[in-house]
Amino acid sequence: MKFHPKHLVLPIDRRDIQKCPDPCSSGYSWELEQGAAIATMIGTREVAATEVVFTIMQASFLPAAGFGIACATLAGKFLGEKNPDQAEVSIFEAVRWSVVFMGSMGLFFLLFPTSILSFFTNDREVIRLGIFTLRILGVVQFSDAIGMTLWFALSGAGNTRYPAIAEMIIAWGFFLPACYITVVITGVGIEGP
Repeated sequence: MKFHPKHLVLPIDRRDIQKCPDPCSSGYSWELEQGAAIATMIGTREVAATEVVFTIMQASFLPAAGFGIACATLAGKFLGEKNPDQAEVSIFEAVRWSVVFMGSMGLFFLLFPTSILSFFTNDREVIRLGIFTLRILGVVQFSDAIGMTLWFALSGAGNTRYPAIAEMIIAWGFFLPACYITVVITGVGIEGP
């Protein structure tokens, strides 16, 4: 049998696609409703500043994710070979390089927030609101580099329960209540969460 690109196409009828549930009819629409509710609570420009900072944050986490994935792979490999000393060395090196890369970005966030935010928006009010948040992100880069890399290391070592429980406790027990209290109850706004 000869290979032909048509062999890669699955025979799907258009009527079958129409029977699939709409992604907006499930949890996705709930997320959009929550986003709209937050926009009315803290303001449109505050939400714009938060989105810009979240975009920068997601890009800044990539080095820690990369070092973490490499760390998980090496830790699992060395533990599988019954070589825990080498696994420890690989974890230490991954954390060190993650802190170097993310810490360098954190310093840029602390020193040049206006210049960085100007790449994403030209709205002066959004930039003004994002400066404080980006500087907070710059400080957090150091601890996030360590936390994310160790999270991957534990997962690579086979301990997935502890990172999952710790993440749930931090997200649901600290961040979500802190955001609700600072935004809804005290009205601090973007500086709170």
